Amino acid sequence: MNKIKKLLYPVLLVLGLIVVGASIWLANQSNQESASVAVSTNSSEASSSQVAKADSSSSETASSTSSSSQAVRGVNKPERKGPSAPDTKLLDELGNTIALSSKFGKPTIINIWASWCPPCREEMPYFLEAYRQYGDKVNFVMINATGSHPDETAEKAQAYLKEAGLTDLPIYYDDQRQNQIAFNAVSLPTTYILNAKGEIIKRGQGSVPREELFKVLEQMVAEQ
Repeated sequence: MNKIKKLLYPVLLVLGLIVVGASIWLANQSNQESASVAVSTNSSEASSSQVAKADSSSSETASSTSSSSQAVRGVNKPERKGPSAPDTKLLDELGNTIALSSKFGKPTIINIWASWCPPCREEMPYFLEAYRQYGDKVNFVMINATGSHPDETAEKAQAYLKEAGLTDLPIYYDDQRQNQIAFNAVSLPTTYILNAKGEIIKRGQGSVPREELFKVLEQMVAEQ
């Protein structure tokens, strides 16, 4: 009997060690699995958070882009403007120097002419008629191209105006030819149409037919 006990003790000891070892191993495995699950859960939550942030960022970007697009579509394009007329100097019939810009504030028609110019002489009566009809609504600036010919002087121009019965027209003189140069009057007559701000709307060279002159003046008055 004692012999049997002596043989069983080692066997029981080994079995006990095996059971304890197995318990420790199972406990470690359980802890590792829990840690893995926790890490996986945290990783998933972080990924979800990143996705949510990305979605939010995309939404904000889309919203911003949409707002910008709407803002661009909602902007009214500015009206097209012509170049400003040069602010030149003129001599009136009394010899006083005036600035062209002093005439701005309402539509202005500038006509550069000479007494030696047949097309100018042809259209001058139309301008007188137009001035009498629209002179209170439109500035008429009739610039004599003084010096355009050696004999084109203020005295020569005044003699022509008196002879032709055109003395009612507002006449100005370009004694230094600065207006002829500034307005590129390479041929006569040259006519410019300005709006009330002094911006050039139209330009033409050669005589203006009466019908066309009155049509333009009607448009100028209507657009005030």
